[in-house]
Amino acid sequence: NHEGKVRRSKPFEKTPNDAMRHFFFPDTAVTGDEHWGHDFDRIIYDWKTMRPAQAQLQAYLENFVKSEVKLDCTARPVAKLLLVQAYNESAGIDDFLHHCEQYFDGIILLDDGSSDGTYEMAKSEKLLVKAQKRRTCFNDLENRNMLLRLASFFNYEIACFMDVDERLDSRFADLEALIDDKTVNTYLSAFVHLWDSNHTYNAQYPKSLNGIGLKTRIFRNIGSSQIISDRGRLHFSPVPTQDRMRLVPILMLHLATINKQDRIKKHDFYLKEDTEHCQASYEHFLATPELKEIDSITESDLMQLTKLLRPNA
Repeated sequence: NHEGKVRRSKPFEKTPNDAMRHFFFPDTAVTGDEHWGHDFDRIIYDWKTMRPAQAQLQAYLENFVKSEVKLDCTARPVAKLLLVQAYNESAGIDDFLHHCEQYFDGIILLDDGSSDGTYEMAKSEKLLVKAQKRRTCFNDLENRNMLLRLASFFNYEIACFMDVDERLDSRFADLEALIDDKTVNTYLSAFVHLWDSNHTYNAQYPKSLNGIGLKTRIFRNIGSSQIISDRGRLHFSPVPTQDRMRLVPILMLHLATINKQDRIKKHDFYLKEDTEHCQASYEHFLATPELKEIDSITESDLMQLTKLLRPNA
């Protein structure tokens, strides 16, 4: 032990020459001078402000069947950006865009190969880009990643995924309040399925708290990103990151379950499309549940959804 201690205390006793000794023991310290700690102060490339985004966007849009871009749309910051996919939504696209104009500063629309004129009918002052892809099947994962790719050409603060059959409840739609909270990457919001009328919702929907469920649809700009899913192309969390999440009092309404006939269609659609068995059952679309009034929902009800995150709370 004594021999080992002596040997470790003189690690360079056999250094062959003074030149090597000088390498290990320089004459003057090289730390703590005026440049210390500033190695990475100079920004070579800022992805938020220094991108030739318009040209890159135009190049990416060459991958689509057709597209339209608002002139110089990438030159201005967009605080609140809406990302929407649509397929044969001619009956509802106009109302949807009119509804969303009041909440978002810009809209990007991906048409999933509609054959009913949805693409042509999609018009809005807030519409920055619309593009139509070639559809082979319903690939929700691919569509949302295409929307994220389109969003990457814009300098936005927060973005939100919505479908044409969804609306924001005007009482709980303060997206502006989320912009300055930069400690959060992903926002959890509330979601209900309207049932039998515009004023009532399914209070017994699976994986909900008295019919009010949680969705991850709103997220902060973290740069160019994609969604990675191990659950197949359907029923995944549609945000690029689930890091640093926070529950917020935002409520989305799902309109496509109002009519019984539409619920049957949705049931049959998912049975056909879900070849990967992403979800165990779709029988809830055929149920006759207890209904509650939309107006009865309070902000306290929305914030109680933390119980879905911590079931024993």
